[in-house]
Amino acid sequence: MIRAWQFVLSSLMIGTLAPAFEARAQEEPKVTLENLYVDLAVPDLPALSLFGLNPSKVSRPGTLKELSVSVFPLAGAEAAIGPGVAVAWAPVYTFANSIDDYRKPVLRRLAFSLVTSKEGKTDAVNAGFGVRVMLHDGADPIMSPDYERGVLTILASGDVSTRVSQAFQQNQARPLLQKLAARMAGGNETVQFQIIADLLTPWDIRGPAPTPFTVGAKVENFSKAVIATADRLKLSRPDLADFAGEIGQLAAAYLTQVVTTASTLRTQLAKHDQEFRESHWNAPVVSADAGVVAQSPTGKWGDLADPSVGGLFSAAFPAGRHGQIVLQAHGQKRTGAESSDTSNIASGARYLVGTSTKRFSAEFFMDKVESTDAEKHGTSRRFTVGAEFRLGQGFWVEAAFGSDRRPGESGWHLLSLANFKYAFKSAARFTQIPGSVESE
Repeated sequence: MIRAWQFVLSSLMIGTLAPAFEARAQEEPKVTLENLYVDLAVPDLPALSLFGLNPSKVSRPGTLKELSVSVFPLAGAEAAIGPGVAVAWAPVYTFANSIDDYRKPVLRRLAFSLVTSKEGKTDAVNAGFGVRVMLHDGADPIMSPDYERGVLTILASGDVSTRVSQAFQQNQARPLLQKLAARMAGGNETVQFQIIADLLTPWDIRGPAPTPFTVGAKVENFSKAVIATADRLKLSRPDLADFAGEIGQLAAAYLTQVVTTASTLRTQLAKHDQEFRESHWNAPVVSADAGVVAQSPTGKWGDLADPSVGGLFSAAFPAGRHGQIVLQAHGQKRTGAESSDTSNIASGARYLVGTSTKRFSAEFFMDKVESTDAEKHGTSRRFTVGAEFRLGQGFWVEAAFGSDRRPGESGWHLLSLANFKYAFKSAARFTQIPGSVESE
């Protein structure tokens, strides 16, 4: 009676979970390093960083995403910066179809971005284009030997699914198969051994699941395997009616074990993702940006004029387990003759402390402008404190407040800024493992 109730309860549970495993039955996913992804942070977009439109003037380089967007400001603004939007695209995720493609030194290093923003409260609009080159990215999991070794350790010899499958075959399937083999082969022990060896394969937890994912489908698949074995060994086909109850119970236990094993493997991989994220969010990252920006006094694209070119170098280094220091150098020069600004050179430093999903920061930034306009000519200084938080997969909010001192003025001005950054597709085109970081 107890075994019968176990059979009923297992069947009910499998019936509930069957829809989620229909896809797995149709196409068994190949679990490789290519499936994995860690969401460390949506990086500052190149055009935003290059032209000083981030809430944090000191740009923090980060692992590239395929398509990212930033909308600013959510709250507050500098007088010279009005509402704007920026998008960035990293072609490696669009064109790479394998790990080898991803690891090509040129393709994986580039990101392109566009930005438009109002010039304060005027009708003028700034439009810019930027390109980022990742010189070094210690936070990229696919390029990390540590991450790869951890994944392969889980997936390689001695992994959970292999050990569980072997235990299930020997402890639960073999007793039934021994009785069935004895019925089919009589006293011939050699033939019995061949039958058992053949019929253990359908009970491999790692094998393809039945379609549909039901006890009935698994019983039918096993019955076909018994018939095929009998025909191959030129034996009489057995009447499986005498074993129907035991086969049904074994099928229910098999499907339950498939569900449990898959969940365990994904849990291990998700834990590995979390450990990598926590230990590498502040890994060394170095990037260089270049771009061009122009302004339209009327807000019309056809009136864009007075372009300037710029370059930015940013490097981030770990400062203890929970900290990171970012250093930046930035230069921009006008190529048109209409603007009063001829060039500017800036530098700054930023200190972050926190975790992979939330960080606080403090930064200092200096900007020296060469201009024929006396109100702009000179050196400005800015100090801010801020924070950035991951609200969901690929979705980050950043805010900063502080004060700045502008050329020709003796006092400090209060300022506050905020924006959000979102990566529409924050992983490669390779199939995700269900239950990994996507589900957090």
